[in-house]
Amino acid sequence: MMTRRWILFSVVVFAVALVTLFPLRLAMDMALGQSSLLSARQVAGSVWSGRIGDAMLGRERLGSFDVALRPLPLVIGRTEVAVERLGDPDGPLSGRFFLSGPSEGVASLDGRVAIAGLVAPLPIEALRFDRVDALFDTGGCKQAQGTVTAIPAAAIAFLGGELSGPVSCAEDGRVVALLSGPRGAEEVELALDAEGNLETIVTISGAPPALGEALAAYGFARGDAGWSLRVAGRLD
Repeated sequence: MMTRRWILFSVVVFAVALVTLFPLRLAMDMALGQSSLLSARQVAGSVWSGRIGDAMLGRERLGSFDVALRPLPLVIGRTEVAVERLGDPDGPLSGRFFLSGPSEGVASLDGRVAIAGLVAPLPIEALRFDRVDALFDTGGCKQAQGTVTAIPAAAIAFLGGELSGPVSCAEDGRVVALLSGPRGAEEVELALDAEGNLETIVTISGAPPALGEALAAYGFARGDAGWSLRVAGRLD
């Protein structure tokens, strides 16, 4: 009887230790898979208190983050991870990622993310997020709010400055951000679906002939709404 109790006790202790100390590296490998654009050079700690060093999104550097699995959402069957970027030239970046449960996506996303390599040849260097929620369920976009700002590449004069706009759910189930520039002639549409497919369209209206030549050199095509350039990609 005593041996059985010790076996049971050992099993319980092992199970608690496995959950409490589950390696963050193993959790990332299981969650992302080999084809993911997200990678990291260094991963240390457990899922409850870990650190990701030199994270990359494709060719874009994200920085280093503190990562922590939130325990209370587990009670309702939701896997929620809080992330916070450490000291970085691009400034702070934080948010809560919902990986499983009633909905999946991100909430309370704040900070700047470089995207030039993801949307090339579009002349957009980075996106800045302000309290952005983008959550999906089986029916598509469930909740979307906040503000996104597109930061043009420094050498691009024809966008005229930063473009900002709200985030919302579209009728087709995608999360959409429609951004406009200070002159009202520039527009950027960002659309993301639940599978991670990202569509970005930049439109310039009322461009004079000289500017039209420059836009054509960047790959823009002239249409009824003005000069536009569309890029489709995927975020895995």
